[in-house]
Amino acid sequence: MRRLIRWSGGYPRELVRLLQTVWTHERALSESDLGRICSEVTDSYRKIVRGEDADWLARVAEQHYVATVNDEEQKIADRMLSSNAVLRYLNGEDWFDLHPAVHEVPVVQAVLAARRVQAKQP
Repeated sequence: MRRLIRWSGGYPRELVRLLQTVWTHERALSESDLGRICSEVTDSYRKIVRGEDADWLARVAEQHYVATVNDEEQKIADRMLSSNAVLRYLNGEDWFDLHPAVHEVPVVQAVLAARRVQAKQP
């Protein structure tokens, strides 16, 4: 249950979707079953995230803030927020983060890794 909650990003609708998938199994879930379910969620978000979205998504992951500097970024923000690829949290103040599955999308991982390397260079 904890893994499902973590994988849902704390987003109730996603948690319900994951639970519906779990309930369709006729037996207790194995670790590999749970991994497959999480992989299916990642695959669904992989279809939403485009290569040109990765820089903007990396900024959100680093800054926990949604900001746009032009119309193209506004379109990305609208699409990511409406698809729940970026989640809004309210605990004390508003902040944002990527859905856990979006963190697993290869193009997003690559941009985040490149930014970490750049940050370490003098």
